Amino acid sequence: MRSRNYPIVISLMFVLMVGLFSLPLLAQHHDAQHKDEGMIHVGKKGETNLSSPLRVGETVLKPGRYQFKHTMEGDDHVVAFTTTDGKEVARVKCKLEPLGEKAKVTAIHTSPGTGGERVLTAVQVQGENAKHIL
Repeated sequence: MRSRNYPIVISLMFVLMVGLFSLPLLAQHHDAQHKDEGMIHVGKKGETNLSSPLRVGETVLKPGRYQFKHTMEGDDHVVAFTTTDGKEVARVKCKLEPLGEKAKVTAIHTSPGTGGERVLTAVQVQGENAKHIL
């Protein structure tokens, strides 16, 4: 003889089974979200519009619009500056400094130079989680 609670028991068992089978999917999703925590993400391009001369390594960039990108040369980290038409005008080695979170803006950091121009000291690119220290 069937109990009056039989449909409730069947429904409860169904819900428990669905929950049990969905646990691996939830675990996979969690791993995918956190698999790259602690990794440094670089490689995006940044753009800047210089209103005054800027020394990048041994090169002084004239006022104008430039793109910069982090690249690798063997084991060395390098920031390369190009004009808007793609001509490389400066290349300098850098070190990476983790930011803790992705940069919200693209920014160049400078200090006063001896020749009247500013000297590039660091670059950060929006979306990357490391600052490029020169």
